[in-house]
Amino acid sequence: MVILLPDSGTRYVSKIYNDEWMRTNGFLDEDQSMKIEEVVRLRGSDIRILVTVNRKESLDDAIRLMNEHNISQLPVTDGEEIVGSLTETQILTQLTKSAGMRNKQVGEVMDKPLPVVSDDLKIDQITRMLSEGSAAVIVRFSDGRHSIVTRSDLINAIAKVSS
Repeated sequence: MVILLPDSGTRYVSKIYNDEWMRTNGFLDEDQSMKIEEVVRLRGSDIRILVTVNRKESLDDAIRLMNEHNISQLPVTDGEEIVGSLTETQILTQLTKSAGMRNKQVGEVMDKPLPVVSDDLKIDQITRMLSEGSAAVIVRFSDGRHSIVTRSDLINAIAKVSS
C-alpha cells in the first residue's frame, strides 16, 4: 500500500514559488513588463515639474499648491532635500480635527517621504510599493529630472497598452 500526502511546498520546494529564482534559472521567460519611464511617456505629457512644498509653509499654502496644479500629493522639502510627503488624506484628517489646522506648518503634519525610484524600474515593482501604502513614487531620471507617478498613472498606462 502506498500513501501519498500532499505538500504545500513551503519547506523544500519553495524556490518554485519565487519568480525571481525561476527566472534566473531559466524556468520563466524574462520579465517583459513595461518600465516606469514608459508610464511617464504614456501619460501624454512631458515630465511634470516636480511641485514641492517647504516644511515651513502653512497647510493652507499646500492646499493652494495642490489645487493650482491639480495634484493629490506633494513632496515636502527642507532646502533641496525631500524630507516628507503630504497627501489629500492627511490634509482632510487635519482639517476635520480643527479649522485652525490650516495655519499649521506642513512639517508638523507631514508623513514619511515618498519612495524615490530610478526610471528603469519595472511597473510590477512599483505596484508592490504602492500596494504597501505609498500614495505615489518619485521617479528620478538619468538626466536629473524628477516626476511623480501615482496609481492612476499606472492604471492608465496599462489600459493604453492593453487596448
